[in-house]
Amino acid sequence: MLPILCRISIWTILSLVFCWECFEATCPQQTGDVKLNLANRSLAEIEHESDTRKPKITMFNLSHNQLPCIENGAFKDYSCLKRLSLQFNQLTTIGETAFCGTKLKRLNLAHNHLSIVPNLNCNDNELQIKILILSHNAIRELEFTSFNGLKQLEELWLENISIHSINPDAFGETALLTHLFVAHNKLTGIDSGTFCGTRLASLNLASNNLTYVPDLSCIGGTLLNLTLDGNLIQKLSRASFVELGKLNILSLENNTIHHIEPDTFSQNSVSKVYIAHNQLVCIQLVSNYNIWCIFQQ
Repeated sequence: MLPILCRISIWTILSLVFCWECFEATCPQQTGDVKLNLANRSLAEIEHESDTRKPKITMFNLSHNQLPCIENGAFKDYSCLKRLSLQFNQLTTIGETAFCGTKLKRLNLAHNHLSIVPNLNCNDNELQIKILILSHNAIRELEFTSFNGLKQLEELWLENISIHSINPDAFGETALLTHLFVAHNKLTGIDSGTFCGTRLASLNLASNNLTYVPDLSCIGGTLLNLTLDGNLIQKLSRASFVELGKLNILSLENNTIHHIEPDTFSQNSVSKVYIAHNQLVCIQLVSNYNIWCIFQQ
């Protein structure tokens, strides 16, 4: 059970801000968003009440407050809510049904104290979240259930959350995932097949502890941009990229690369390879003359 401190409500404040008669009982047919900004209010608790006259908010900003947790059903009356900002709070716990009943498309939970990915699975009432931001938390592992129910997820930010490992099935239900940012973590390796079933076009694995280029062959048909800057990679082999037929931009700066096999990129469509700040004494240009190899010794 979540602490009493988490009880969420804003109707006292809302009554001072909105004209209640201006909203219908269902999501209004409006040309713009209905926004509520309660950022930087030093809020430590929000109580929840029912009010049939409540406004149909589509964008809600609760960032830069002191909220410690969000209880079950906290946003159930926000039936038109599409964008919710909760970054820069003190969140450690989020109830399993906190966001159920909304129409959330974008959820920002960055810069909090979460140790696990919150359960965003509302069972039959599936959330339609397309963008989820969890950067700057304390999530050490991604479990196989971490993103269950997020079948509409397209963009996921997991930067600087101390990830040590990713379960190979963690992204099993994210078939629409296109952009994934996992930079500034503590990954030493990624299992083959981890991203299978997604349609990743952009993958950022910068500033981890990778010593090799992961096997990404199962997303070779969709991957366009790959960022591996700031790792511990020493060698590049043709085998690492031969299946990445659509790869266009590859960034490998600030590694410890001292050897690149000939024709490493000859089987794909790479146009730019960024390889500055490595340990290369010289570099043999690959056979694909469209490649721009941008580097310095």
